[in-house]
Amino acid sequence: MYTQVIPRLTITEIGANVKFECFSDSDKVWTFDNGKLPHNVFISQNTIQIRNAQLINSGVYKCISNDSDNNEHVGEGKLHVE
Repeated sequence: MYTQVIPRLTITEIGANVKFECFSDSDKVWTFDNGKLPHNVFISQNTIQIRNAQLINSGVYKCISNDSDNNEHVGEGKLHVE
């Protein structure tokens, strides 16, 4: 089993829209810098979209899934807003 986020690194300007997609064989949960997703981040199936990106959106977005043995698998996408 694997969990992968694409793209792995995005550099964008303030006000842009950004997407990250998670590929995993099981159910997944998204986190941001090990906490709650910011208010302007929306989840749709395997994808999160950051609308009107701001400096506070810079950080690591993680897609976390567990296999049948309850082993955790993590994929990461990094965002840098400038």
